[in-house]
Amino acid sequence: MTGATADELSPTFQFTSRNCLIAASLQGEDSIALTEPGNEQPWFRRVHNLSVEIDEATTNLVTRIVDSDDPELIIDSLLKPVNRVIRSIRHFGLVTHVREYRAADFAGDRWLDLLSVETSTDGVSWSRLREPPTDLGEFLAGRSLLRREHLGEFKIANLAEVQEAIEDNLAAGPERVFLANALEYLRAGDLRVAIVESIICLEILLGQLLPQLLVASSVPADALTRDITLFSRVKMLLPLLLPSEMADVDLVAVLRTIARRNKIVHKLGHLPDGIPEATVRADISAVVRLAYVLAYKRDSLKRAPGLQQLSRDIAERFEIRAPTIQWNLPHKFSVSFPFMFDPMPSMDRLADVAQAVVDELKQLDSRCQPNSDVFIFFLQYGTDVATWQGGRFRVFPGQPPNPSGPRTTA
Repeated sequence: MTGATADELSPTFQFTSRNCLIAASLQGEDSIALTEPGNEQPWFRRVHNLSVEIDEATTNLVTRIVDSDDPELIIDSLLKPVNRVIRSIRHFGLVTHVREYRAADFAGDRWLDLLSVETSTDGVSWSRLREPPTDLGEFLAGRSLLRREHLGEFKIANLAEVQEAIEDNLAAGPERVFLANALEYLRAGDLRVAIVESIICLEILLGQLLPQLLVASSVPADALTRDITLFSRVKMLLPLLLPSEMADVDLVAVLRTIARRNKIVHKLGHLPDGIPEATVRADISAVVRLAYVLAYKRDSLKRAPGLQQLSRDIAERFEIRAPTIQWNLPHKFSVSFPFMFDPMPSMDRLADVAQAVVDELKQLDSRCQPNSDVFIFFLQYGTDVATWQGGRFRVFPGQPPNPSGPRTTA
């Protein structure tokens, strides 16, 4: 793990599952400071183990499971919260060497020992459900089953996304699942599989997004037939349907990766010879970049009806022009109220409008923190006359200090 301070490198995760309280933590060595000049993440910690504690709270679920003395039932109940944490760390923290455990891999009584399963009635005194074998050879052989010595990096900057994913039990979209897979194979040097994984991600996202984009452009969704290949969809349809979003995408690199995938899957079975590794890696990165652009557009379209309804409600409630509301990752909102030839309300009235917008956005997105995530702008003839941001309503007397006002982009 890497982070800006030593304290950051001891995160804990808390959530509820089946009416039980779950507390998880990462255990390992002490944090140490790296001394390279200019390093913005100077603290490092090596983590070996994941500790998960299940408190049955007001239920008796844990008691019943332990009293059953059924190893498979006990392991299965443990793996659900364990995999929830691992899955979130892999997909949202992009720690690609960690993978979920499968219950079928843990058949037999010995796993209660190998996984160090303990129980407690008071949270202070703990006792093992199974003692380790007394034979040294058997002991070492068992411990080898848990060895996963692949190294990966957990950047603590991704911690907020990981915690949210764990607490809300979020399912990772295909862009996260296949990005993690592609990065895993890139780091292992298996460029062939990395290409295939990245293009699968792209295919899934296009399948989700293109029908919506076509309908929004007054084109029937069934016009997207199988005869239109992935290569053609990316080359021709995306630049037409998403011109601004595609402006920052290396389309040529993406098309090269699609062509390589086609040769791998349909002709060669391996990566074509003679292509520099750096080129292949850069082109896969372009596919990943496009995947995130498409995923953001997909999520924006999903949020659009709720934001449009909020805009209409505010306009009707305060008898003003409907605002434009834009969402940005992960829970940020930018709201613009343009006043042209319609009368400008009083500043007190605009403050009420701003507060109403903040309250409604908080209702719409419970993860939104208005003081850091909401930016509201009131404009007259294209110039800011008042804003709400940082938890404060601010009025600009006369002309703002610059043509676009004191905007802070979300």
